[in-house]
Amino acid sequence: MRYIIRDKIYDTKKAELLCTFSKQWKTETIFGTLYPSRVTNLYKTAKGAFFLTSNEGCYTSYCEVIDETTAKELLKHNAYDKYIEMYGELEEA
Repeated sequence: MRYIIRDKIYDTKKAELLCTFSKQWKTETIFGTLYPSRVTNLYKTAKGAFFLTSNEGCYTSYCEVIDETTAKELLKHNAYDKYIEMYGELEEA
């Protein structure tokens, strides 16, 4: 799937899927603002940009561009092996 954000294309078919996890997404409804948890994918583009995607049924999909610091935190907590592969191990306490 392709998303266009700030005049840049984020393509899930060309980006590397780093991990999948559950995240709360802000959703505006007639009942107010809700924060349902959705299956979320973290991707990295060939140029080093990070983005999140999630789908809600057949008609609505979400994409959010994030910075590397946020991506690192998500990897630490959801895919530590991938974090080690990309950034090295954390120091023992």
